[in-house]
Amino acid sequence: MANILVTQSGMKHSIGMMRSLARQGHAVYGLINPGEKQPLSKYSRYCRQVYNVHQEDEEAFVKDIFRLLEKYTFDVLVPIGFPVTHFVAKHQIEISQYAKIVVPNIESEEIACDKFNIQKIAMNVGVPTPKTFLIKNTEDIADAIKEVGLPIIIKGRRESGKGIVATANSKVEAFHQFYSLVEKYDLAQDDYPIVQEFIHGWGCGFFAIYEQGECKRIFMHRRIREYPPTGGVSCCACSFNDPHLELYGRKLLDALHWNGVAMAEFRYDESKHDYSLIEVNAKFWGSLELALAAGADFPADYVKIATGQELDYTSEYKMTTYQWLLSGDFLHGLKRPSAIPFIIMTAFNPRVHKDFLGIDDPFVLIIRCLKLLRDSILVIFRLR
Repeated sequence: MANILVTQSGMKHSIGMMRSLARQGHAVYGLINPGEKQPLSKYSRYCRQVYNVHQEDEEAFVKDIFRLLEKYTFDVLVPIGFPVTHFVAKHQIEISQYAKIVVPNIESEEIACDKFNIQKIAMNVGVPTPKTFLIKNTEDIADAIKEVGLPIIIKGRRESGKGIVATANSKVEAFHQFYSLVEKYDLAQDDYPIVQEFIHGWGCGFFAIYEQGECKRIFMHRRIREYPPTGGVSCCACSFNDPHLELYGRKLLDALHWNGVAMAEFRYDESKHDYSLIEVNAKFWGSLELALAAGADFPADYVKIATGQELDYTSEYKMTTYQWLLSGDFLHGLKRPSAIPFIIMTAFNPRVHKDFLGIDDPFVLIIRCLKLLRDSILVIFRLR
């Protein structure tokens, strides 16, 4: 069994990963940011120890991680979110001298994380995309609205881990949202948000792990509810399978000669009866627990590839549903009361996997409940 170090271990899907790996006999350790409040891994019985490492700034991260890797022995390093995955991909040659990693080459990773350039790659390989526009000034916003109509999506051009995204339903709102994002995140002109056509339909994802350009496992899910309800992370989702979506996802990642995990986010366009690529996330995804519940064990695959074990291709997994009641679905109901009956039915459905059933990890459950109470108060008083 291996000593495994998991970055950003305070995130909800980090806990799912750590539980899965620990139950398989691995010794699992976590990284948290200095001063991070109530990181879930610190209270999890599946995490042996957490270490303080700056994970938001590249220079600080590189300095801290090498100090840690030189002091302790870890067989495998698993980067979870952004920007750490980017830092690890950028410094993979140096890091791999201390711990095994499975990440894409930096050129492929940077293309995937550029939400404008990945659309061009998609079009080149025959994957449908929404109309997407680079914005340099107010006139560009007006031209984009004129071509695609309203509503539109305004979002950060590059993955940043900050959730730079807004929806605009009018021209005035579009201008306001655009410049609010620029000001809030202090974006230079080269990093101005892009404008994307809104696709009327439902959200879904294609997930895969690759080994040096060769696909080893796939998984697909469909979003049932999100938080925020206007577009955010999955708070209730189900696994599904569509060869058409698989074709699109694999075309895209094959073109990038991918290595490691990735999620290609799509929306099903109900008017065209086809999928449309929204963006690619070059990292582990927030709904990882659904894949694990369905039998798609991406963390175990990652460790096997990292440690040189032979891994056969598989596309098999179960059809199931996962509800993150404590991590979004309850808040979805507060924001959208019409969904409350469906949220309650899901919560009492014995066939649905849920995040509040982790009684074998009681302190994590308590922390999640406390965070939900705090977030609920903020939503009720319109502070969030």
